[in-house]
Amino acid sequence: MSTDVVMQITSVNVNCRINAESNIKNNRINDFDDNLSNISKDPLTYEYLNEHQEEVDIINSIIVDEEIGNTKQQGTGDCWLLSSVNSLKETDFGKKIIKDSLEYNNDGAILHTYFGDYNISYNEIVQAKNEIVEKNGKTAPKYSIGDDDMLVIELGIQKLLLDIKNGVISEEDLEPYNNSQTRKISINSNDDVLNYRHESEVLFYLAGYITKSAISNSDKVDILNNFNNNPEKSFLTTGFYENVVVQDINGNEVLLNSDHSYCVKNVTSESVTIVDPWDSSKDINISLDDFCSNCLELVYYGHEIIANDKSLDSDHIKPSFISQIKSGFNLAKKLLKGLFNTFNSAEL
Repeated sequence: MSTDVVMQITSVNVNCRINAESNIKNNRINDFDDNLSNISKDPLTYEYLNEHQEEVDIINSIIVDEEIGNTKQQGTGDCWLLSSVNSLKETDFGKKIIKDSLEYNNDGAILHTYFGDYNISYNEIVQAKNEIVEKNGKTAPKYSIGDDDMLVIELGIQKLLLDIKNGVISEEDLEPYNNSQTRKISINSNDDVLNYRHESEVLFYLAGYITKSAISNSDKVDILNNFNNNPEKSFLTTGFYENVVVQDINGNEVLLNSDHSYCVKNVTSESVTIVDPWDSSKDINISLDDFCSNCLELVYYGHEIIANDKSLDSDHIKPSFISQIKSGFNLAKKLLKGLFNTFNSAEL
């Protein structure tokens, strides 16, 4: 009987999470308690619940709705993953990928990926929420905080990467990605598999999609212009050359970090809105010039984003917008050239 009771409790909890309205995260505990009182009227069931309150608390501590809310990166270097998921949640096709990837049942969560399904038990989720690591001399949660759906994606992708590391996913399985990218998927034996990977891997792992990277100035111009016209159909992340402090559009100082990934949320003829995975609740609005002067790379996917598609020049690209972007990239080139000249002079 006890197993049936636990299954019944879990089923109630799962139904509360998945079928509730948008306020589920505020009212879910009360909803659960109401349902729990209904199935606790039987004396034997009530007695069992009292004896297994810990299991009930574990299940009830997990809040999911198959959507991604605000999150904060913590002690793991998985900005590449968090920024990519943050970019996906901004688009209709991305939201569908997220929803199709996540499933919850009596045993826990399932992350559906291009390479198969990964099961994450409720106990694993709770343990991950409580796991602590040392970072920069301080302790911090290992995984992101703020949204348990994002945590499930982290845990599922971690299992997928371990399968790559251990050879369960073969080199042949990875060929669609490796044959199309300058970077190849590889994991050293001592790596924490979630640390310091590339944004282009995320869409491939979740749905088998191949992203592209814009490195040259002309490609970046095309990508930004097309994103400006079609943000709802696009996936776009970015990184920066070096740590640099710029002012946002309100005059506040903002640090743009190198070796870090950002979601690109919006592009206009004047500014670019980016989201830092350290706190996805805050939009960072910087000038187009500052963005272009410091942008290292754009990683993109979207049917309306095609670098160097000359048919876009006359009908879809705004000349004034192009000139502003090119001005920013030209400034960056001049600065780099000056640095190289200084370096060469110092050597001589």
